[in-house]
Amino acid sequence: MVDVQAPGRGLGGHLSVAAAARYAAPIGLVVVFVAFFIATPNFLTLGNISDLLVSAAILLVLAMGQQEVPRGAELLRRVRRHRHASSSLPDSRLPSCMP
Repeated sequence: MVDVQAPGRGLGGHLSVAAAARYAAPIGLVVVFVAFFIATPNFLTLGNISDLLVSAAILLVLAMGQQEVPRGAELLRRVRRHRHASSSLPDSRLPSCMP
Protein backbone atom coordinates (compact mmCIF):
# COMPACT_ATOMS: atom_id res chain seq x y z
CA MET A 1 0.00 0.00 0.00
CA VAL A 2 1.36 3.44 -0.97
CA ASP A 3 1.28 6.27 1.57
CA VAL A 4 0.05 9.40 -0.21
CA GLN A 5 0.42 12.79 1.50
CA ALA A 6 -1.29 16.04 0.64
CA PRO A 7 0.78 18.37 -1.56
CA GLY A 8 2.96 20.74 0.46
CA ARG A 9 2.79 18.55 3.55
CA GLY A 10 5.89 17.24 5.26
CA LEU A 11 6.29 14.29 7.54
CA GLY A 12 3.50 13.78 10.01
CA GLY A 13 1.07 15.97 8.06
CA HIS A 14 2.74 19.24 9.15
CA LEU A 15 3.29 22.08 6.72
CA SER A 16 6.75 21.83 5.12
CA VAL A 17 9.21 24.73 5.12
CA ALA A 18 8.89 25.16 1.34
CA ALA A 19 5.09 25.34 1.54
CA ALA A 20 5.27 27.77 4.46
CA ALA A 21 7.65 30.00 2.48
CA ARG A 22 5.35 29.83 -0.53
CA TYR A 23 2.33 30.99 1.47
CA ALA A 24 4.18 33.50 3.68
CA ALA A 25 3.02 36.59 1.76
CA PRO A 26 -0.73 35.76 1.75
CA ILE A 27 -0.59 34.68 5.40
CA GLY A 28 1.27 37.87 6.31
CA LEU A 29 -1.30 39.95 4.43
CA VAL A 30 -4.14 38.33 6.35
CA VAL A 31 -2.32 38.94 9.64
CA VAL A 32 -1.82 42.63 8.75
CA PHE A 33 -5.49 43.01 7.79
CA VAL A 34 -6.64 41.41 11.05
CA ALA A 35 -4.23 43.56 13.11
CA PHE A 36 -5.41 46.79 11.49
CA PHE A 37 -9.04 45.71 11.77
CA ILE A 38 -8.60 45.23 15.49
CA ALA A 39 -6.64 48.48 15.90
CA THR A 40 -9.07 50.73 13.98
CA PRO A 41 -12.79 49.99 13.73
CA ASN A 42 -13.21 51.74 10.35
CA PHE A 43 -10.40 49.87 8.57
CA LEU A 44 -12.60 47.42 6.67
CA THR A 45 -15.20 49.94 5.58
CA LEU A 46 -16.31 50.03 1.95
CA GLY A 47 -14.56 53.36 1.30
CA ASN A 48 -11.26 52.21 2.76
CA ILE A 49 -11.30 48.90 0.89
CA SER A 50 -12.02 50.83 -2.32
CA ASP A 51 -9.01 53.10 -1.64
CA LEU A 52 -6.81 50.06 -0.94
CA LEU A 53 -7.83 48.41 -4.21
CA VAL A 54 -7.17 51.59 -6.21
CA SER A 55 -3.72 51.92 -4.64
CA ALA A 56 -2.97 48.26 -5.32
CA ALA A 57 -4.14 48.61 -8.93
CA ILE A 58 -1.78 51.53 -9.51
CA LEU A 59 1.15 49.55 -8.10
CA LEU A 60 0.16 46.53 -10.20
CA VAL A 61 0.19 48.59 -13.40
CA LEU A 62 3.60 50.03 -12.51
CA ALA A 63 5.02 46.58 -11.72
CA MET A 64 3.69 45.12 -14.97
CA GLY A 65 5.22 48.03 -16.90
CA GLN A 66 8.61 47.41 -15.31
CA GLN A 67 8.41 43.77 -16.36
CA GLU A 68 7.71 44.72 -19.99
CA VAL A 69 10.69 47.07 -20.42
CA PRO A 70 13.36 44.31 -20.42
CA ARG A 71 11.21 42.18 -22.72
CA GLY A 72 10.83 45.05 -25.19
CA ALA A 73 14.57 45.77 -25.08
CA GLU A 74 15.36 42.11 -25.78
CA LEU A 75 12.90 42.07 -28.68
CA LEU A 76 14.51 45.19 -30.10
CA ARG A 77 17.97 43.58 -29.81
CA ARG A 78 16.75 40.49 -31.65
CA VAL A 79 15.20 42.56 -34.44
CA ARG A 80 18.39 44.58 -34.77
CA ARG A 81 20.58 41.44 -34.90
CA HIS A 82 18.30 39.86 -37.47
CA ARG A 83 18.29 42.95 -39.68
CA HIS A 84 22.03 43.41 -39.26
CA ALA A 85 22.67 39.79 -40.22
CA SER A 86 20.42 39.96 -43.29
CA SER A 87 21.65 43.33 -44.56
CA SER A 88 25.01 45.03 -44.69
CA LEU A 89 23.40 48.49 -44.39
CA PRO A 90 22.68 49.79 -40.85
CA ASP A 91 19.07 50.49 -40.05
CA SER A 92 18.90 54.09 -38.82
CA ARG A 93 15.27 53.72 -37.73
CA LEU A 94 16.26 51.60 -34.73
CA PRO A 95 17.57 53.42 -31.65
CA SER A 96 21.34 53.70 -31.59
CA CYS A 97 21.45 53.09 -27.81
CA MET A 98 20.67 49.38 -28.28
CA PRO A 99 23.74 47.13 -28.66
